[in-house]
Amino acid sequence: MIKKYTKIISKIIIPEDKSRLLPSGADVDFYEFLLKHSYTDLIETYVKKIEDNHMKEFNSSLKNNSEDYISAYIINTKNKNLRNLNQIAILLCECYYTDEKVLGKLGLPVEAPFPKGNILNEIDLTILGDVYNRGKIYK
Repeated sequence: MIKKYTKIISKIIIPEDKSRLLPSGADVDFYEFLLKHSYTDLIETYVKKIEDNHMKEFNSSLKNNSEDYISAYIINTKNKNLRNLNQIAILLCECYYTDEKVLGKLGLPVEAPFPKGNILNEIDLTILGDVYNRGKIYK
């Protein structure tokens, strides 16, 4: 059930951009990202809060409704749990902009800039001679 809410929340935060052919936040595997980095408790806490709020308001369970209804409810009540939603949005952005499909569609390099590391062949340490010879400076 948490995975379903994660997809809905992801789609709200980062909607699909059809003109630029960019996927929505629901198209990246955000739930797996949360599992990998041990942040599932954050989404579980948020889902529990919105379900509790819905139960208090309407005396019915939120999970029995359609995705469109759940999405509309989250959008309408976003100010009640803004701190949690903000943290989720930050994590989603991190997940989204490190996804290879998204980076490829944005025209950004997918590989690391220095796949073999930043190799320095030779370093001229003589330029530090004056600093070394100066000694310690106390203020």
